[in-house]
Amino acid sequence: MSPYLPWINAWESASFGPKSFYGEFGSGGTNPYEHFETAVRSHPDLSKEIFPYLFEAYTNCGSPAEFLILDSGGSDGSLISSLNTLIAGHGLRWNTQVFDVSSGDIRHIAIRKECGIVIAHELLDDIPATVVEYDESLTPRIVLVDPESGHEKLGKPLSGPELDWLELWWPATVPRARREIGTTRDHTWIQLVNIFGTGRAIAIDYSHSLAQRSQGLWDAGTLAGYQHGRSVRPVPNGKVNITAHVSLDSCASAAATARSDLTRTHTFDSDPTRSDFRWLVQDFGSRQCNDAHMRKLIAGVGLAPGELRIDLGEFHPSAQGGFQLHLTVEGDTIMHVEPRIGFMHRGAEKLFEVRDYRQIMMLANRHDWYAPFTSELGVALTLEAAMGIHPPERATWIRMLLAEFTRISALIAFMPDPKTIRLRNVIANFLELVTGNRVHPMFARIGGVAHDLPAHAENASQLIITELRTILPQLISSLNADELRGLAFLAPSDAISFGTSGPVAWASGLDNDLRFTDHYLNYGELGFTKPPLYHDGDAYSRFMAALDQLALSSALIEQVWPHLKSTQGQEVNVVLPKVVRAPEGNTYHWADGPTGINGWYLVSAGDKTPWRLKLRSASFNNFQALVPTLVGLQLDQLPAAIGSMFLVIGDLDR
Repeated sequence: MSPYLPWINAWESASFGPKSFYGEFGSGGTNPYEHFETAVRSHPDLSKEIFPYLFEAYTNCGSPAEFLILDSGGSDGSLISSLNTLIAGHGLRWNTQVFDVSSGDIRHIAIRKECGIVIAHELLDDIPATVVEYDESLTPRIVLVDPESGHEKLGKPLSGPELDWLELWWPATVPRARREIGTTRDHTWIQLVNIFGTGRAIAIDYSHSLAQRSQGLWDAGTLAGYQHGRSVRPVPNGKVNITAHVSLDSCASAAATARSDLTRTHTFDSDPTRSDFRWLVQDFGSRQCNDAHMRKLIAGVGLAPGELRIDLGEFHPSAQGGFQLHLTVEGDTIMHVEPRIGFMHRGAEKLFEVRDYRQIMMLANRHDWYAPFTSELGVALTLEAAMGIHPPERATWIRMLLAEFTRISALIAFMPDPKTIRLRNVIANFLELVTGNRVHPMFARIGGVAHDLPAHAENASQLIITELRTILPQLISSLNADELRGLAFLAPSDAISFGTSGPVAWASGLDNDLRFTDHYLNYGELGFTKPPLYHDGDAYSRFMAALDQLALSSALIEQVWPHLKSTQGQEVNVVLPKVVRAPEGNTYHWADGPTGINGWYLVSAGDKTPWRLKLRSASFNNFQALVPTLVGLQLDQLPAAIGSMFLVIGDLDR
C-alpha cells in the first residue's frame, strides 16, 4: 500500500506530476477536458457575457494599441476561439493567448505586460489545497490520503498561515466538519492579478461565500472527482480530475492586500440556477471607464443601441442576497427590470407534508425571519379552525401581545435610521424573556401558547413602548421627503391587480387591514382609531403608512394588558390527544402581518400530516408590484424604492 500523504501533496502529484491527470499518461491518452463539463461547453453564451467586461477593461486602460487577453484555466481554447470571433467582428486588434493547466504551471507564469485582462475560468478549483477535518475536540487536523485507494486518516493539527486562514475565512463549530484551505488559491490569484500593470482579472469558478460558509452549508467539504463525464470519488491516482470549491472572497482580499492600486472588486452569481458558480472581477491601476464609448461597443453584443445590461451584485446597497434584479439602463435611467428569485427556496410547504401537526409548528416561522411569530400564529389559527379548537381567552391575548411586538420589530427594520437597531434588540430581549428564543420563538401551539408570561413582562413591555414613542418623531423626521415623494409610484389599480397588502397597499388607498375588517383574534374587542390611508402611492407614503403602524401597535399593546390582568391564572393552552389529526376537508385562514396579509390553505385527508399546506405570503405579491415601479428611476434611487416595498426574501421564496 502506498504511504499516506497530505491531500495537498497527493493532489499536486495527481494533477500536475509527470504521470498526472493533466500530463501525458494520467488521463488515458485522452483530452483531459473530455472528463468534465467546462463552463464554456455548458454555457455557449459565456463569451458574450465576458465580452462587455473586455470592452470595459480596454477603455479603462485608455484604449491602448496593445491589449492582451490571457485565457487561463479549464479550457481547451474554445473560449478564446469564441472571443476572437467577436473581437474580429468589431474590427479590434487585440492579442489573445491561451495558458491552461495542461500547458504549464500558471502559478509560476513569467508573463508581465503593461495592460490587459486575464480570465481564470475553472482554474482555481483545480489548484491543490490542504484538506483538514475537525476532530471531536474541534482541533483542525490535516487529512492524509492513500493515493492508490483514496483511503483517508487524520494527521497532525494544522498550524501556521494555513491555520490563520482557516480561523479567518472558514472556522467550524462542529466536529467532523471538513475544509479546503484557500491559501494556495489566494497565492495563485495574486500571481494572476500581477500579470498586468493596468487591467482586469476575472475568475469564474465553483465557489462559496463567507455567508454560506458561516451557515454551515459546506461543512462536509467540497472535494470532488470527475472521470469520463461523471462524478466519482476523489482518488488522487492521476486518472481523476480533483477539484474543490474556491473561497473567492479570500482571493479578492488577498489581491487587495497585494496591490495597493486595486480600484474595484465585484462578485456575482454567474448562473441564476446555482449560487455556487460565481464571478470575481477585480480592476487595478485603471482610469475611470468611458461610459459613452463602452455603451457604444456593447451595443454590438446583442443589446439595443445605447443600452447596457448590468447586475447589481451582492455588495450593492439595494441588493438583498436572495434575489437579483437584471436591469437594462440607458445612462443612469432604468429602462427594463427582469427579477430573478428562488435562490433561497426552502421547500417549506413540502416539509409540512412530511411532518405531523406538532412538528409543523416548529417549522412555521422559518421563512419570515422579521416576523416569525406571525407565521407560526397563522398556522396555529388555521389548524385550530380545521379541528374546531377554541384556545383559552388568555392565550389569545398573549398571542395579540406578541403579534404587535413582532409587527413593531419587523417594520422598524426597514427604517433608514440607526436608532432602530437598539430598539429591535430590546424587543428581541423581550421576546426571549417571554418565549425563550430571540429569533424563532416556537411559542404558538395548537390550542394556545407554550406557557404563561413571566411575572415582570408588563414592566419590560412598557419600557419598550416608552422608548418607541420617544424615537418615533425622529424616525418620521429621518425620512427624506424630497427624495421619497413621487418615487416608485404604484397606482391603486395596480396595487389591487398585484394583490398587495400592508403598508404597500395602504399607501395606494386600499383599506384591507384584517384587524379592522375581519376582527380575528380579539381585535374586535379593542377600541382604537384606524390610521389614515394614503393616496399618493409613492415610497414616502409607504414608509409613513408603516410608521403609523408603530403608533397603532403601541396603543393596542397597552389595551391588551388590562385583559391579561383580568385573565391572570387561566389556562393558556388546551389538552391535545397524543396524535393530532385534522378532519378531512379544506380550511383557509388569513392574518395581517407586518408586511401584509398572509394566508394558509390546508387540505387534510384526515391523517396526522397535511395532504397540502399552501402559504400565501405578502412579500411575494408586493415583489410583483415592485418591478413596474422601478422603470424610469435612476440607479441611485433603487435602495429607497426597494426598501419601501417591505420584502422578506425567505417569505418571498418560502
